[in-house]
Amino acid sequence: MTIRRPDLVRALVLAGAAGISSGTRSARYALTITGLVKPGKRIAPYRAAVARSAALKTLVFGRWGASDPPALPEEMAQAFLSGPARHTDTVSAATALIREDPRPDLERVACPAFVLWGARDHQLPVGDAFEYARRLRAPLRVIADCGHLLIGERPDACADAIEEFLAGERWFPRANRGAQI
Repeated sequence: MTIRRPDLVRALVLAGAAGISSGTRSARYALTITGLVKPGKRIAPYRAAVARSAALKTLVFGRWGASDPPALPEEMAQAFLSGPARHTDTVSAATALIREDPRPDLERVACPAFVLWGARDHQLPVGDAFEYARRLRAPLRVIADCGHLLIGERPDACADAIEEFLAGERWFPRANRGAQI
């Protein structure tokens, strides 16, 4: 959207964005298997039970990249599992991640950008964050004690980082500063 319709996008925040290392051999295998098996869709009907159990949260979200799955709030665990229940074409999504390399397009992003990453993201290496930031000419904030599900694990730290980024942009109206994001 930032390239096709730059008039509609005032800023870009990438939080734990996939794409750069998705083309590696191990990522291709993992994405292909995940696309075919659809574990999120299979687990989603049991999201309430998963969200209440520290052991089940560890089993489910440990693989997805939460740094401390038992500490993931119940409402966040349920929210993360509600989306996969509606996913119908995970194979095409996995194929797109494997096939499409975002790097050539990143230099074409003209709006201000900000990269947000979890320090303990085991799904996507922090090296990807540095590459995104470099190619976008964007600041990078790495959130400590946080995995791939950084917005659910550390919502306040993420909101603070985004607000700080927006506050530094001259186009962000002063009246909106400090408002909830």
